Amino acid sequence: METGGEGVVAHVGLHALGRFADRLGLADLLSARVPIMSERLPVYDRSKVLVQAILMMAGGGEACSDIEKLRAQPALFGEVPSDSTLYRTIFQLEPDTVAGLWEAMAQVRAQV
Repeated sequence: METGGEGVVAHVGLHALGRFADRLGLADLLSARVPIMSERLPVYDRSKVLVQAILMMAGGGEACSDIEKLRAQPALFGEVPSDSTLYRTIFQLEPDTVAGLWEAMAQVRAQV
């Protein structure tokens, strides 16, 4: 990363935060706690959707539609799910799954 120049992008700090989450193995820990919720494999790993939602909120996002700010910068964030995928992911989580996600987050916090 460098300042100035041609390829200036917004939210580059979120990219660094996402890389940190990757180094901690956050998506993998969450993935072990999120069951597949349909008959077919999802296009987007639900744990990665949740990590991208965390990045979105860290960047000031308040609604599922705010994920579009990450989608607009694929060079930084790769493939990002649509707001409807984020919505479905969140509202399909069962209470016991959410409890498992909190446990995984506690595990990451303890590691840090």
